[in-house]
Order: sequence, then C-alpha cells, then structure tokens
Amino acid sequence: MFELTSLKYESCLETVSSFEITVSLNEKLHACPSCGGRVESKGAPAAIDIWDTPLSGKHVRYKFSGKRYKCSDNMCVENKCPSITYRGPDIHPTHRMTWRLWHHIQRLALKNSLKEIERQTGATVDQISPVVLSLAAILASHTFETPRVVAVDDIRFGKNKRFTVISNGADGIPLVMVNKLDAKEVARALHRVIDPAKAEIFVSDMNGSNLKLGKSSFKGIPHVADKWHVLDKMQKQMSRVVNQTANQLKMGPKAELKSWKMEFEGKFAAKDAKDRKAMLEGKAVVKRRPGPNKDEFEFQNKWDVLKAYPDVRAVYHARLLLRHVYRAKGRKMAEQRFDRFIAFGTSPAMPIEAAKAVMLLEQRRKEILAYFDIMWLHHDGRYAGATTSHAEARNAKIKEMWKRSRGIRNPDYLNLRVVFEPYVLGVTLVVCGRCARSEVLPPSDGLQRAVMDVRDPRANLCSHCAASP
Repeated sequence: MFELTSLKYESCLETVSSFEITVSLNEKLHACPSCGGRVESKGAPAAIDIWDTPLSGKHVRYKFSGKRYKCSDNMCVENKCPSITYRGPDIHPTHRMTWRLWHHIQRLALKNSLKEIERQTGATVDQISPVVLSLAAILASHTFETPRVVAVDDIRFGKNKRFTVISNGADGIPLVMVNKLDAKEVARALHRVIDPAKAEIFVSDMNGSNLKLGKSSFKGIPHVADKWHVLDKMQKQMSRVVNQTANQLKMGPKAELKSWKMEFEGKFAAKDAKDRKAMLEGKAVVKRRPGPNKDEFEFQNKWDVLKAYPDVRAVYHARLLLRHVYRAKGRKMAEQRFDRFIAFGTSPAMPIEAAKAVMLLEQRRKEILAYFDIMWLHHDGRYAGATTSHAEARNAKIKEMWKRSRGIRNPDYLNLRVVFEPYVLGVTLVVCGRCARSEVLPPSDGLQRAVMDVRDPRANLCSHCAASP
C-alpha cells in the first residue's frame, strides 16, 4: 500500500482535510535490534498514529496497533534493555512518522518555516522540530569549495541582533552565518567551511572585525573595501547635514515658517520637515509665487539651495568628489582623485562630523584603492571591481525570511535556512546515508539524481559512496 510493504490496508476514512487509514503490520520482530537475541511478546498491542506525506493536498495518517517485544537474552536484561514497540522498516523507530515523511520534512525545511511545514504535512511543530534540527546539525559541518571572491558583510535583525554572513562574492550565495561580529568567531567559522588560503580576493565593509580578518585569515591577498559602503559614508553625512538644516528652518521665526507654507497653484510648496529635506536635497523644485510676497526661503532649483547653505554645499561637493573617484579607469587616476577628495574634505569649510568621516576614509586608503587593482572591463565599456552587492541583495531575502518565520533562535537552524535555501535536498544537496557526509552536486548531476527511483540504493548516497561497491 503506497509502496509501504510492511503495512497491510484495512479501511480508509476520507475527511475534508485528511485521510484516516487503518492498517496492520505484515511483519513480526524476530530478533533484538541491540544484541540480535530472541525476543518475546510482552503485553497488549499499543495504538499508534503515524503521519505520512500528504496525498492530493490532504494529510495522511495511519492507525495501527504496534506489538511490544522484550529481549530474552540475559546480557540484554542485565543492561536493562527497554521493551520495543515494533513499527516495521517503513516507519521511523522513534518518531511517529514514516521514513519518507522524515525526508520530506527535511526537504521542506530548507525553504519553509516550521509552521508552514506543520500546515503542509499535518505533523505538529514538536514532531517536526527534532527532524529539522537533526539535519541542521549534520549540515553545520558542511565544507564548500573555496570561491575566488569571498565577501563578508553583517546583517541586522531588529535592534540588537547582528550577524555576520560569509558569502561567495561572485553570486552572493552564503557559505556560513555567524551570530557574532567578533573576528575570532568569524575566523573560526570561516576556516570550518572553506580554505581561505585558496581565495584570491577578500571584499568587506570597513568594520573593525573585518579589518582584523583581512590581516589574519586573508593575509597576502587584496582586501577590498566595498564600494557601496564607502559611498554610503558620505551619503549619511549628506543626510545628516540636510536634516540639521531642515530642523533649524523648522524651529526658526514665525515669519520664516509662514513663508514655507505659502500656497502656490492650490498646493503647499512645503508643509513639513520632510518637504524641506527634499527641497534641500534638490529633489523638489519650489517655484516663486507671483506677487510681492517673496523671501529668501523659496528656491527654484537645488543650485539656489547650495548657494544659500554653505554646509549643505560643502558635503554635497565632497560626495561628488568621492563618486568621481570610482569613475577612474585605473589605480593612478583613482589616487589623484582620492587625494583631491581628502584635501577638500578636510578643509575648514567642511562641517566637523563630515570632516571626521573623511579622515576615517583616509585611514582606509589602502583598502579603498585596492578596488582599482582588481578591476575588469565589462562588455559595455564600463570598469567594475569586486563588491558585496550580490551579498547585500541576498541579505534582503534573508531579512524577509526572518520576518516570515517570526525570528529563529536556534543558530544551527538559522544557518540551515540561510545557507542551504538555494539547494534542493536529495537533488543538488545530498546527505549520504552511508558515510553521513553532505555534498553539493553540480546542476547536471542534480538532474540525473532527480529522476532516480527512490528505491534505488544509490539515491541516498554521495557520489563517492555510490561509485564504490
């Protein structure tokens, strides 16, 4: 019945959401699983409910009576061997589910939360959790092939939860997730999953732990400061100066506030601080109202704003100079432009906080300019280097997964969901049933594995064990 040869069908009750099937065992236990000795029946059969994989969108549950046995061997009795409730070879010996549901839950665990698996299979979260955690424990020690570019970036969940994600810089696929930002912890996890000595490029943000990592685990290869984190440093200073200026205008005299709220063509030119900020950034064009009511707070474009506010003008200019650095086509040109940016950014006209940010970028000169040592020319004529952009895009999906799961506390389960979500268990990711090792298969081998009969002994073996007799 349903390819479960150890069960014998008796009756079935189909409900709106499930199939309730009554079965009996075709087999008897002939030997003790612990010592191989003779067993004898003990007591009345125990009623058991066993879950199976869904059928036609409905949950499947078997009801049968499992016979209890006890070993009669003296050694087994002295070792206090517990009595055995025999369920047959198709049913898991400790969990109330079939072996194929066990594997089905593990496949679902790579891409679904525990609640979603519960909804699909009918098994409770308490039944599902040990199955998932057993797979997470096995895959926690999985080793990947060392990529050419290794990207390290941190990710934040909520206010206090910060993690470090080590990814393949070429495609952004995570390699391991560490629930700390400490350099030693990150290095320990890094050496567990890859061989850093085989990497060619290390790219990260300018976090202190990543700088230590570049000097230790990735010593001798280019450590590239991520382009977007460098540019974001000045973008944040621009936003800070704009917000300060907008707040000063908001708290100014009543006459100034009144001028901000002057109506033009039936609409308010600027109603609140958000509108003022947009105007200061040059995102909103405020036209002068016809008539005698004109003042210095109405501007036609962003150039008028920059002329009127020196602090905004200085940070805006510094941001443009930093962007101009990354338009260079070589190291020498980038050095000249970076020196020009540092000279302007540390001038007296620059606001104090923005000048501090520029000085911090000057301290990271080596990592920033390393970007231009490994640049390559795209087919469209643009030059580009290694960044964490693919990893950042992947981090957005990780945050979405975190929200759907309403948080994940277990670090092994979090690593399972983050790292192995791109794979399909049993197809492109195999956990060997003989040597218990995990293996990532290439797509071509995965297609061959996908059409393999599950009754084939090689279906649950890694490529090494499947090739050996």
